[in-house]
Amino acid sequence: MLGVLMVVRASYPFELEWIEGVSLDVIRRILLGKPLYTAPSAEFLPLTYNPFYFLVSAGAARLVGLGFLAPRMVSILATMGCLFFCYRLVWEETHNAAAGWVAAGIYAASFRFAGAWMDLAKVDALFLCLLLAAFYFQFRRKGWQWQIVSSILWVMSYYTKQLALPVFGIMAFASLITSRGRSWVTWLSASALGALIFGTLDLLTAGWYSFYTVDILRYHHWTTTLWPVARQFVGTFWPALTIAVAYLAILWRFEQRSAAPIALLAATLLLASGSVFLKQWTYDNGFLPACLGMALLVGLWLGSTYKLFPPSSWKSAIQLVSLLLLIIQNGLLWFDPRQQIPTADNLAKTQRFVAFLQSLPGEVWVFSHGHFGYLAGKGDFLHSAPLGDLIGGAVPPETSDTFRRRAMARQVWSDTIHQQKADWVVSDKLDNPYFLPYYVIYSQFAEADIFKPVTGATSFPRVLLSRNPIVNGGELIVSQPVIESFFEQGWSALQDGVRWSNEVTASIQLSLNANRDYDLGITARLSCDGALPKREQIDVEWNDHLLGSLYFDACLPQTVHFDVPAPWIEAKSSNELRFVNRSAAFRLGLTSLALQPKALQP
Repeated sequence: MLGVLMVVRASYPFELEWIEGVSLDVIRRILLGKPLYTAPSAEFLPLTYNPFYFLVSAGAARLVGLGFLAPRMVSILATMGCLFFCYRLVWEETHNAAAGWVAAGIYAASFRFAGAWMDLAKVDALFLCLLLAAFYFQFRRKGWQWQIVSSILWVMSYYTKQLALPVFGIMAFASLITSRGRSWVTWLSASALGALIFGTLDLLTAGWYSFYTVDILRYHHWTTTLWPVARQFVGTFWPALTIAVAYLAILWRFEQRSAAPIALLAATLLLASGSVFLKQWTYDNGFLPACLGMALLVGLWLGSTYKLFPPSSWKSAIQLVSLLLLIIQNGLLWFDPRQQIPTADNLAKTQRFVAFLQSLPGEVWVFSHGHFGYLAGKGDFLHSAPLGDLIGGAVPPETSDTFRRRAMARQVWSDTIHQQKADWVVSDKLDNPYFLPYYVIYSQFAEADIFKPVTGATSFPRVLLSRNPIVNGGELIVSQPVIESFFEQGWSALQDGVRWSNEVTASIQLSLNANRDYDLGITARLSCDGALPKREQIDVEWNDHLLGSLYFDACLPQTVHFDVPAPWIEAKSSNELRFVNRSAAFRLGLTSLALQPKALQP
């Protein structure tokens, strides 16, 4: 079932998880021959991962085309590799094929519990496959040539995901102790090769490689407790944990030394999962190593009950209890595969979203789904996920190189907004103050009309922001469609280039910088012909402050200027400009607004 599910999902042409698209941004950059680890730019920020998965996926993309199919097929093949090595390790140790199949089945059954992540355009599946392969050739094959193969695989695993490093360290230490140093070829060659690659990459990228993949990771926000994660894992995996504890007990009792490295690997994978969840904002894919460790221990237990215990009523009872625990475990891991497949409605909504992006004039920055900009034929812009990793978290010491490089990333992010390099911004947050006042809300997407990912965080486009034409001074022509959303209440539809009020109070929402005084010019008229029977007054207010009044003796358009002082301006929220018309005989007709920052005083 898992294979069919993954193949069906692989062909889906859009994101299955909200950050999945940034992998295609990286792959596309490789195919274009552009460097990955370089100074931050408005067009691209690299992920904080090592490059091997993306290089392999780029090679696959050359064969099948640029899209999600290539990286997902890499992950699917890697997951099949995990299942193979899981089976092979258990079978070779216990000589029990059924136990090997059960071990592989437990890992496959954890698909949804571990975030439905095994087939995504993500690094995790390839990292675990290479890790298992490195272990297999290290501990299950004899000869120096296999030791070299193993060392290369250890290095490839690290250069897929940095989580391989602590696993490598623990296994190397244990291997050198138990072999009395005879396994030095693997660990020395792997360390030398890994260090050589690291130093070369860091030299070629002027230190940016180590910044993205090592330095910045030290300043993530870390949690103080793993209890919620442990409770979630134990609540689902308690049958397998019961079996695992029993197996570790008999391993100690019967001194099964040949199985000890596999058991140590399984325990190390559990610890690796725990270390992942020390970082805040981690999703369920952090359970993948733990699920793999549980699968290995369960398989070893089942094979050992046949291998170690003589035929007796006790052996039959142990096997019966083990079978019941496995049935319960599979029940706890059961999921409805249909919920992991995007529906036809989801596909249609996403296609409409891409068509909508194509229809927007100018450049579009899809902040959290960058690949959609590419599909719509728009330019490249940095993605929110790597940005959050770079500028979020604790602040490095101000004298450090990490602080300097991190400040460059933050400056690029700020400049991209302040210089309004995109005409439009699509945000997943309804309230995103970072874009104010340079971008303002143009429209909100109806939730029913926007796609949602089938896994990962429920993050999807919620609001379209437009470039604010007056943030640094400029004129608003009321007939421009881009400012339609500025008109809040009290206005009728546009008529012949004039916006007419239809209530006593009519308001406009404006966003400005708060560090300058502004000159506000208003061009308006009244709804009449010829002279007025009396002088009409319309009060003009700004955020509950009275700016002054418009006075009309005739129906002709006039332009009046008001001073808007900086203390009256809200920078991170909209400012309300209100027109209060106390006469029911005439309506105010607005033609344009001009806001110009005043010169700074010497």
